[in-house]
Formats: sequence, structure tokens, C-alpha cells
Amino acid sequence: MADKNISTENGTLYYTIKDDKVTITNYSGNDESLTIPSEIDGFMVRKIGKKAFMNTKRLKSIELPEHVRKISDWAFAYCKMLKSISLPRRRINLGTDVFLDDIRLSEVNIYPRNNETGHKYDKMSDEEKAHLSLLLAAVPAMGDSKHLLDIKNAGSKEWYEQLDNRILKILDEPDDKGYTDMILCGEEDINCNLDTYIRDRRKRKVGYCFLRLMNDTHLKTHVKKILDDYLISHSVGAPSMEAWLFLKDEAGQMKEYYEYYVELGCLNEDNFSSTIADLGDSNPEMKAYFLRWHEDKRDDKQDFFSGFTL
Repeated sequence: MADKNISTENGTLYYTIKDDKVTITNYSGNDESLTIPSEIDGFMVRKIGKKAFMNTKRLKSIELPEHVRKISDWAFAYCKMLKSISLPRRRINLGTDVFLDDIRLSEVNIYPRNNETGHKYDKMSDEEKAHLSLLLAAVPAMGDSKHLLDIKNAGSKEWYEQLDNRILKILDEPDDKGYTDMILCGEEDINCNLDTYIRDRRKRKVGYCFLRLMNDTHLKTHVKKILDDYLISHSVGAPSMEAWLFLKDEAGQMKEYYEYYVELGCLNEDNFSSTIADLGDSNPEMKAYFLRWHEDKRDDKQDFFSGFTL
């Protein structure tokens, strides 16, 4: 029997009904924002089917219904424009690589189900909820981390401890991990030598460090020190400087990132000139901040010595 369908604003949702439960099986169209209905034909939407939204080109945000219980394999894989997904606060069975290669995914928002009160999530501040949304969005790219997409427990102290353990494990992994397998499997269409592969893996590690430090809910002191030390050890003047490359290439417009970079001491008198030279004409706001920092340092030094008399 052919799938049934309903129209969206700019597309079509396809579905089946079995045992009084609706499964979304496919989507076609050009919606940028989409809310999956909670019920179709009087039956609850319980499942997002395998590859249902895979390769959807324009979809930027989607909200799943409160009764959904399963998101099947590759349901939202390769949705290159997907930035935001909203999920009900419940335990959801996730398939394999649900968000594979969703490179723009930056928010996983949680909303309460009807008539649900007293949940720990309701006691979070808006800032803590924003932190959780950003961190959840980073989980799919971490690998071996499906357990961290347990929406029911996300945001608990135990969840944050599991997240930090995963990040620390990633930092400890050899920088060349996976390179041989990638080459043998022919996964890389473009030329990618070992040096480039290692640089990119370090930049990803730096990205996780920055993201966790900027969203520091329940961040323990010893974990913070490890993340800080990783950034310092990969700044300009260090044997490898992927913290600086990440900042310059990927986070140069994020003020809180480059302010933290300076506060941490990654920018100093020894590497200031080479850092400014490497910036060139890129990231003018960050460059202006660095120049002001350097000028303030000089003024402080002059004020200090002006207090001495011969």
C-alpha cells in the first residue's frame, strides 16, 4: 500500500499508519522551517522513519511531536542547512547516525510535554538551557556518543559528567586516529595528507574545548584546567598552534572566544607581533581587540615605571 501524504507550507510529508501509530516515512519540498504534527488522521506520530529527511536541502529548523518515540537510522543525515531541532523531553530511541554530517547543527532544544511539571529542566535558568542546547548540538559529531542524546536526562549533573568524560577522551585520542582506515576505505575524495588530517583533528579538539568553556554549566575545576591547558599548548609559538588556527579560521567573529583566548594568556608579548602579522586584514574586530589589549599593556607598564624617581 502506498504511503499517505499531507501538505506542508512548501512541501509534502509522507506517512504510514500501523497499529494505530503514525510513522513519517519521507519528505519532499522546500520548507525552511517545519513542525511535524502531533497527530495525523487521529493517530499519534510515534516514529521518524529511516532516511525520512536525509539530504533535505533547505530545511533549517524542525520541531518533532511530543509523542515521538523513535528516530530511525540516518533520519536527518546530510541535511546541510539544518541548524535547529526541537525535541520533546522524553527518552527517544535513536538509530544510527541520525544527524550524520549535519555541519550547521548548532541548537538542540528541549520542550516539555503537555501536563508535565516539576522536571529538573524547568528549574534551569535561561542561560543554562542555552548552554545545554549548544552542547547537545555538538554531540552527534563526537562519535560514540549516542548515549549523550538521552533527552530525558540531558542537563543533569550526571549528563554533564558523561559529556566531559567524552570530551576528555577525545582530547586523549591520538591525532592520527582513523587516518589509515580513511585511506584504506577510500573515504576521502580530495587529497588529504597526514599533516592536514592531524591539523584538522586538533582543530576539532580545540572547538570542543572552546565550546565547553564558553558553556560552563557544571564544569568542574580539574576539567576546566585540562581544557585551558590544551588551548594554551596549541597557541601561537607552541609546537602546534591549532587553537589559534581555529580562532582565526572558524571563530574570528565570536567575541567571547577571542576575549577568552586573551584572558587565558594565549596572546602574550612574545607572540603578539607574529599573531598580528598572521591575521593580516582578516577578522578586523578581533585584530582591533588585540591591538587595544597590547596598547593597554604598554600604558600599564609606563604607568608602573613612572612611579619611580631617580
